[in-house]
Amino acid sequence: MGNRLEPSIEGKLSPVDAHRLSVAHDIELNRVHRMHQEFLLHSAPDGAMDKYEFRHCYNRYFVPHHHLKVIPHHQNRQADRWFSNLDKDKTGCIRFHQFLVVADILQKNSITKDNLDKLIDYLNTSENKNEITFADGTLILNFLNDFYCVEEEYSTEKLWNNVDQPITKGKLLNFIIKHPNYSIHI
Repeated sequence: MGNRLEPSIEGKLSPVDAHRLSVAHDIELNRVHRMHQEFLLHSAPDGAMDKYEFRHCYNRYFVPHHHLKVIPHHQNRQADRWFSNLDKDKTGCIRFHQFLVVADILQKNSITKDNLDKLIDYLNTSENKNEITFADGTLILNFLNDFYCVEEEYSTEKLWNNVDQPITKGKLLNFIIKHPNYSIHI
């Protein structure tokens, strides 16, 4: 088993794996167990969750309170973006350890400074984790725009052009934290 951080194919979560996941994602052990139980309720018997099952869980557990009156397409688009990024092997399914990435970043139905840092790290595909490409920056800003229901007319390209080039992780963090569309939430 080694460093494997996922439950067995049957969806069981060993105490050792639960502890490893708790430490790796900085989530309380009892919350890991609760999230695992919820994951199993909405996933297939083999412990895999498809996009539609994920949408249901995302909308139930991770949609912030300010989204409660929002048209569902915002929520579904956000859930689909998460799912696409979690399903890195493109199997059309995710496992519990992948699901916990969302739980880790969106623990309290909000994005804090620490969680924003984790979000940027998770979505940044550059080998140099301090550099942010236009594609990754656009993805990060699209996540935030959907999450906080930022109007479509305020495009990510427009936002991106307001950040001094070249883009570093620190510059992007500062830009997001100070930008009026996001600062009121973070």
